[in-house]
Amino acid sequence: HYRWEFDLESSPEQLWPLVADTNRFNRDTGVPAVQMVQDSKLKNARRHLRLSAFGIPVEWEEQP
Repeated sequence: HYRWEFDLESSPEQLWPLVADTNRFNRDTGVPAVQMVQDSKLKNARRHLRLSAFGIPVEWEEQP
């Protein structure tokens, strides 16, 4: 378990639009593009997602 703390000059209100946009945050921090896998078995807005990081495939089910 790690805990990182930063002293920032910006307020939470100023930072929130930047960190709440996870697609932008992931792109800007170098996270590989996420692909949505079609899965008709998933219900209630669940999604099956996939990416590849350092040649390692990663897949997960995202809950709403």
